[in-house]
Amino acid sequence: EMDVGASPHENLEAKELHEAVDKAVQHLKPSERRLFEMRQIEGLELDDIAKRTNIAKPSIKSIVSAARKKVFEEIKERLRK
Repeated sequence: EMDVGASPHENLEAKELHEAVDKAVQHLKPSERRLFEMRQIEGLELDDIAKRTNIAKPSIKSIVSAARKKVFEEIKERLRK
């Protein structure tokens, strides 16, 4: 979304960041991406994810944490270029 009060430069930066996040998420393994999206994008609670996926909460936390780190690292690398 473009912020009408933002400068064209700020809007471009926001668009680039959004694209970097999307690409980084797409590079996750399908199982990681599914849990990451449920937790980080949909905002579901661990209990809800566990019920929907039959995966134990500690495993979900671990997978989402690792996926978050992968996404963050890829975004950092992409934005350095």
